[in-house]
Amino acid sequence: MDFSKFCRDLKLDERESAIVFDGFAESAELFDAGTREELSDAYLNKVLPWTGLPQDDTAALRRFAAKVRTDPAAALLFFHAERTLFFGKDPKAICEWPDFKRFFGDGHQLFYLLLSCAVFLYAEKSFREAGLPEENLRLIGRKICGSSWINKEAFGVPGYDRHAIYWLRHYVTLSVIPVGRFEFRLGVAQTYGIAVFRRRRDGAILALAGSGGRPYGFRADGSACPADAPDAVSCGALTTTPEFAVGHALDPETGKSLGVVKLPATEWEPVVAAQTPVLEWHIPGGGGMTPEVTAASLAQGLEFFDRHFPDRPSPAAVMCSSWAFWHRYGELRPQANPARVMRECYEFGRPVRNYSGFYFIFGANTPQELPGEPRRDTSIRRTMLDILNAEGALGVGGVFILREDLDKWGRAPYRGELRCRDWHRYLITAAAAR
Repeated sequence: MDFSKFCRDLKLDERESAIVFDGFAESAELFDAGTREELSDAYLNKVLPWTGLPQDDTAALRRFAAKVRTDPAAALLFFHAERTLFFGKDPKAICEWPDFKRFFGDGHQLFYLLLSCAVFLYAEKSFREAGLPEENLRLIGRKICGSSWINKEAFGVPGYDRHAIYWLRHYVTLSVIPVGRFEFRLGVAQTYGIAVFRRRRDGAILALAGSGGRPYGFRADGSACPADAPDAVSCGALTTTPEFAVGHALDPETGKSLGVVKLPATEWEPVVAAQTPVLEWHIPGGGGMTPEVTAASLAQGLEFFDRHFPDRPSPAAVMCSSWAFWHRYGELRPQANPARVMRECYEFGRPVRNYSGFYFIFGANTPQELPGEPRRDTSIRRTMLDILNAEGALGVGGVFILREDLDKWGRAPYRGELRCRDWHRYLITAAAAR
């Protein structure tokens, strides 16, 4: 199909046409006008039960798929979107695509939801070639259901936010794999900007900020902030020599800086450094993240990657950076599941503050994007809105647990038996560390 006709049929304006043009010629050349597998009833019958979408939503999705496969322009658009999302140079390119409301009408949000269901076609091949279990492939459906729920909460209809759909590419490349309640990928500790030390004589643990990557700063109250923030009073860079490690020690209960410490190598050994392999822990929506479920899923994740990726280094720790682990939520909602999980881990501060997490709770990136006033019908929504009204921004936090300490889950090890209670012995002035 000629690109000009394609754009006219889809009612795209000049700006939208320019956005979807990249790669179109190749898509048009490769496109088979016959019924594509991922739009067929047989394919949808197979994968829709994996998503757990409500019956009314799946019925709407089936009707929408029938419309797409019988319209030449819509079918080509769908194929072009698949190639952009799953095989293009940058899957985030699709985040800039239009919503196609002028073409699809009120059902336009189903387009990206239907596109998300195509992930199984390509991920199944990757899973099969890697010898990974189908049960883990099916767990991708939880991500689709969660994202559609978020869209429905915000706009009243099922859908998938195109600004977040790029994540599905990770399942095709096997860089993220669902295991148990969570999703995991192999990474290194540098991503999280911390190093972890264990004292030889008693096993006490201290985390120091600034390991690898871009150092961040700290405010006077010890909370993390960008290094160039106006209220930053100290930089979180870490210095290591054969004799000492010098950096900001982090409180395991708050993630805030306790001050700059100097740890002698004769007393402390590094157990996590910048390039230490870790298991990166991602949290899909859906609730039910009790401490018991979390412990089981973390253990499953470690065992899964050891068994299925034996050529990769075994992770020394599990680490997560998430809006759900921002320490303020732990303070304000101490009985919520994320807060209970945080108490089993070692917290560390993160410098990001904006509308972190707002999308996952309200379905839009900012309050201004919602069709009406943000609802205050749950405790986390009320908490978020109260903080935004008082401070103008939300934050993120991080947690980790060392693999060798996972058997101590349930005893809050970094707040109890493994806590370094005499950290002040190692404290030096901030000026001496600059």
